[in-house]
Amino acid sequence: MPKHLDPKSWAREWVERFWHQRDPRAMEDLMHPDCTFTEMAGGSWVAKGYAPLRRNAELFLTAVPDFHLRFCQLVGDESWFGWAIHCTGTVSDQTFGAELLGKPFNMASLTCGKVCDGRISEAYNYVSFNQPRTLLKNGVAGW
Repeated sequence: MPKHLDPKSWAREWVERFWHQRDPRAMEDLMHPDCTFTEMAGGSWVAKGYAPLRRNAELFLTAVPDFHLRFCQLVGDESWFGWAIHCTGTVSDQTFGAELLGKPFNMASLTCGKVCDGRISEAYNYVSFNQPRTLLKNGVAGW
């Protein structure tokens, strides 16, 4: 990954490679190994490194294999980006609970992150799901 990748370009590359193409190399190419991720919705928690993000992505992509993410807003400067995104799909297994099986999945997220040398080093996220209590009950929230 080019070290000169600006934060907005990084965000577009991350969404395309990691979420849409499901490229297994995207995480190592675009994320610092010690990246910290702080979730601020539904009870705060902090995760560090590749393993928690990989686990969370596997849960989502198993439960919602047609998961699609689109930018509603994307801003950035020399080292930070911010985005508002909307994610959709259909719940196709019981990862999120039997009551959601076959139902539409909707998620909105506000995220800001710091990019250094073409890799994210820290991120702060606020996510809203269509069924947050069900997700928490089934262990999805919190990496």
